[in-house]
Amino acid sequence: MDKPARVRVFMFEGSNSCLTARLMLKHKRLEYERVDLPPAAHALLVRRMGFPQMTVPAMIVDGKRIQGTLDISQALDEAFPENPLFPSDLAARARVREAEVWGEKFQNATRRMFYAAARRDPRVFSNFLRRGNLSATAAFAVRAATPLIIKLASKGHGSTDHRVRQDLSRLPENLDRIDAWLADGTLGGERPNAADYQIAPNVRAMLHFADLRGALEGRRCAAWARRVVPEYGGPVGKVLPEEWLVWLRGGAGA
Repeated sequence: MDKPARVRVFMFEGSNSCLTARLMLKHKRLEYERVDLPPAAHALLVRRMGFPQMTVPAMIVDGKRIQGTLDISQALDEAFPENPLFPSDLAARARVREAEVWGEKFQNATRRMFYAAARRDPRVFSNFLRRGNLSATAAFAVRAATPLIIKLASKGHGSTDHRVRQDLSRLPENLDRIDAWLADGTLGGERPNAADYQIAPNVRAMLHFADLRGALEGRRCAAWARRVVPEYGGPVGKVLPEEWLVWLRGGAGA
């Protein structure tokens, strides 16, 4: 009989944080068991499986339950030292960890923008949160519940119009920070690290937003995100109110 996988991952397709976890596992060249959960229902399901929080990615590594990409990156390096996600040099490691922690906050801003767009055009949701490995029955239920899922997720992630407008006003500054990390080698090295995998999926997702693409194209971070994440998500049309985008006019040099 085959031995059970040392790593089990609970996730859903289209989640930026779940993509981060999958990229880290690929970096480690690890075989793992993938368990797709329906979005929204995942919150109850992971709690029923003994995880302390209602979030994915949730991972079991050698029997230990871990949630959240910041804990997962460190747990993977501890359990599987080969192909490390962090540099061995302590100063470089600290810089990567700083960028990774910042990247989780940036991920939350991207998520809020996503649900603001999905509230205006539910096709945004289906373009990103695809079936994955869900059964046909579960996928149908998710499609039927899409309006409710968007409403609940918007509330759960604090995706209010006011908050999203703040996120958009800070986007040029945040992209400048990513480009600076690429320039000094914290990101974009020969071997990607935990911070690359934390931040790149969010930049890659934004490149699908017709409202945001002009602020990213031509930047160093756009080419980098496409290199780290060649394919991800689907198109998001012009759905955000024009007055929200005043901070982004002028594109990469704004």
